Amino acid sequence: MSSAFLSRIRHLPRLGFGLALKDTYADDLLLHGDTVDCADQVDWLEAIPENYMGKGGRSADKLRGLVDHGFPFASHGVNLSLGSVSPPNDAYLDELESLFNVIQPAWFS
Repeated sequence: MSSAFLSRIRHLPRLGFGLALKDTYADDLLLHGDTVDCADQVDWLEAIPENYMGKGGRSADKLRGLVDHGFPFASHGVNLSLGSVSPPNDAYLDELESLFNVIQPAWFS
C-alpha cells in the first residue's frame, strides 16, 4: 500500500473483525451477542443503510438491540449516488441521518 493511502486511513478507528449484518442471524446475535464466543469472534457489524432506512417494527428493534449489546457499526451505502448528475436526494439523506442517529457508525462508505 502506498504511504499516501496509509496516511489517509490512519485516523480511522480499527474495529477488528466485522460481519455484514443479515436478518438471518441478527436474532442469534441478539440472543448470544454478549457471550464470550460471539464477543471474541465479531467485533463490529456492517449495516447497509438501504436495508434499514424507513423501517420500523422488528427491523428497528433488532438494530437498537444490537446497539444496546454494544456492537459498534460501520455502514456501506449503495444508493447515495454522489457521482450522479442529479443533486443528492434530501429525503434519502434525512432517512440516512435518522438511521445513523441510532447505530452511530464509526464510518460510512
